[in-house]
Amino acid sequence: ADSPSFILFQGDSFEKDLKMQTLKNLFLDFFKARLIEEIDIPTIDHVLVISAIDGVIYIRSYVVGFKMKRGNGKSDAFASRAPKCSLIEMGPAVDLTLRRDRLAAPQLAKLALRQPKQNKGAKKLKNVTRDVLHGKTGRIHMQKQDMSKLVTRSRFSKSLKRSTKQ
Repeated sequence: ADSPSFILFQGDSFEKDLKMQTLKNLFLDFFKARLIEEIDIPTIDHVLVISAIDGVIYIRSYVVGFKMKRGNGKSDAFASRAPKCSLIEMGPAVDLTLRRDRLAAPQLAKLALRQPKQNKGAKKLKNVTRDVLHGKTGRIHMQKQDMSKLVTRSRFSKSLKRSTKQ
């Protein structure tokens, strides 16, 4: 299974500068990240740190190693259960500078970022079911048929005999 990664943005410019906010959104889209409210720390296996310092963007990737702390009887219960975390640098280390930073006009950006309306689900067809073997099956409702007016093979042959005698 794919274990979650953690993306950390360091620096005030990611919150204050419009160009850096756009870059942050670009990185989040590129790495297919999503915002989560709670995380189980021992399940994280790597961390991606993106830092902005003096106009330079540093991207570093780390592997997370966990060791359980040995509790001495004096510490609280949570501290004895909390794992000791260590970061080991791995993969490429990238240093970037933001040069071409002309943003789109606000109307054009709004048009480009527009999301299509979500379909609330296909309209459910009444009395139609789908199954694996037969595909689509429908049920129709009709009034009771009058069997005395139904033309069967024996009645059809009698009516043919009458018409030939005349």
